[in-house]
Amino acid sequence: MKSGKVLIAAACGTAAMTAFSYLISRKKNKDFREPRLLGKMVYRAVPEIKKPQAKVVGWILHCTTGLTFSIIYHYLLKDTKLKSNVPDGIVLGLVNGVVAVGIWKATFSLHPDPPQIHFNDFYNHLILAHVVFATTTLLILDDDKQ
Repeated sequence: MKSGKVLIAAACGTAAMTAFSYLISRKKNKDFREPRLLGKMVYRAVPEIKKPQAKVVGWILHCTTGLTFSIIYHYLLKDTKLKSNVPDGIVLGLVNGVVAVGIWKATFSLHPDPPQIHFNDFYNHLILAHVVFATTTLLILDDDKQ
């Protein structure tokens, strides 16, 4: 595995997705900022943690998830017919977005005090955010099959 390329792809894909989420949050005046929501949930679930630490944990969870998916994408490019192009990025992002919606729904339903957000709008947003993530990540990873 090309570790450096996977790390760069993860960083760029996660940054693009996060920027998209922050931009849409501001435009729609709704909180779709994944790292911030994760931090808020950590803070509410772990009484011993302080708010600044919870925010850092939220970012770590968000970035680690981006890295995990980038590693998966690397192997999909290597071992399947997936290509590093925009159409495949859109399809992979849609699939990844549906998976993310399922994970977030489960997380919110299991959490003792989830944030009060516009859940359906957030889930719709997540699918588009994952299209941004997947497309960016795939284009950086490329499909040289090495």
